[in-house]
Amino acid sequence: MFTWKPIYRELAEKMLHYRDRQDELLFLSREMLEKGLRVIEFKDRNEAGENIPLLEIDPFTFFAHFNRGLTEENRIKILSYLKTKFELAAPVPSDFHGIPVANMQKAWFFAFAANRRDEDIPALWDLAYECLNHGPEEMNAEVFKRCLSIRQIAIPKLTIGLFWLNPDQYIALDSLMIAFLDDKGVKVNPSRVISLSDYRSVIKRVKNEISSNFPKVSRDAFIASNRLPANQDDIGNGLRKLIQETADYNKIKINHVVKYILTEEGLTEEGLKIAWFQARVFGNPAEHSWADLLTVVKGKDIVRPPRAGQQAVGASGFALDLPSCSQQSGKQGFGFRGRPITHAGTAKRQSTPETGLSFSI
Repeated sequence: MFTWKPIYRELAEKMLHYRDRQDELLFLSREMLEKGLRVIEFKDRNEAGENIPLLEIDPFTFFAHFNRGLTEENRIKILSYLKTKFELAAPVPSDFHGIPVANMQKAWFFAFAANRRDEDIPALWDLAYECLNHGPEEMNAEVFKRCLSIRQIAIPKLTIGLFWLNPDQYIALDSLMIAFLDDKGVKVNPSRVISLSDYRSVIKRVKNEISSNFPKVSRDAFIASNRLPANQDDIGNGLRKLIQETADYNKIKINHVVKYILTEEGLTEEGLKIAWFQARVFGNPAEHSWADLLTVVKGKDIVRPPRAGQQAVGASGFALDLPSCSQQSGKQGFGFRGRPITHAGTAKRQSTPETGLSFSI
């Protein structure tokens, strides 16, 4: 477990040599894209709203290439390519346990050119250096403050980036971690973590009250997030309503949808888990209008629910308050009796499965 740590560390250290060679990192990114790897396509935007080439990049955004909602297979392909290009000694990882991932739509750690300050990218390079060469107590507080003021960045995203580069000393304060810490008696309000001093205090409490093994704590937070809520009746009722609407919208018999999730005796445990995973993984419907829309796929047939299904799920007690920085499971695969379960947003992009996450039930 945590076989990703050596190559992440080595690659992060390698990145520091490219501060004045950012064009090479961008060229490599385009090269990977042309070879069919599922990396970020970097297109900047000017004040006129026109797409323009991106001319600068930071280490955290480069790391987002393989720390988004990709399948494990695609992440391994990217890291294998980078291992060869950078001549890394560390082996390609066999797992990604405990790594919080970036929002697919907001993976950059900086804004478009129209809203980007000249000092934003340099500040991120400074932070990467501080992260790799110093622990939280020695980190430059002013550099941390400057990066936290960058448009597109808040404490969850900033600390996720620090964790990617140095997981032994920095903890990611993503939503899963915040909920997990709260359950353990370590209350953290991310909106009140506004300085390095505040962040240091959280790290100290986690070390003293939970564990200093941050990758394990992060993995434990992910596992804890996938437990079913106590009120399963509310979930069952909401899911049944969504299934009915889905059948009506597609003009098919309800059994075509129901048999994948329900039995004659009612909602199965698998059905509950599917509902729970769908709601938890895809996050805040304010960010993704299709966040809570369940799609059942049978072979090549795709059954999509109507947009009205959003109200059905929203009223059912689903936990839809998690951002899209949910962690990936160490395993990939489709989870319900060998049939793929996904979202409408994913189903529409069958050729790019990394647009959604999947978990084994």
